[in-house]
Amino acid sequence: MALALGTLLLDVAMQSGMVANQVRIFALSSEARSRLNTAYMTCAFIGGAAGSSLGALAYATWGWAGVCALVAVLGAASVPVVVRRGLRRS
Repeated sequence: MALALGTLLLDVAMQSGMVANQVRIFALSSEARSRLNTAYMTCAFIGGAAGSSLGALAYATWGWAGVCALVAVLGAASVPVVVRRGLRRS
C-alpha cells in the first residue's frame, strides 16, 4: 500500500512540475512558444531516458544501494545550481 501511495505521489509531483514549466514557457514570446515547448519536451525525454539508463545500470551493478547512492549524488550535484539561482533572485 505504501509503495502504491508513494508512486501516486511521485506521479502527481512530476505532472505538477511539467505543468508549471509549460506555464512558464507559454508566458514567454508567443512567436517562440512551439519551439520552446519542443526543446523543453525533448530535454525532458532525454533526461528521463538518461536517468532510467543510469538507474538500471546502478541497480544491475550495485543493487538498491547503488540506486540510492546515484540519487544522492545527482541530488547533491543540483544543490549548487539551486543556491546560485536563489542568490541571483535576492
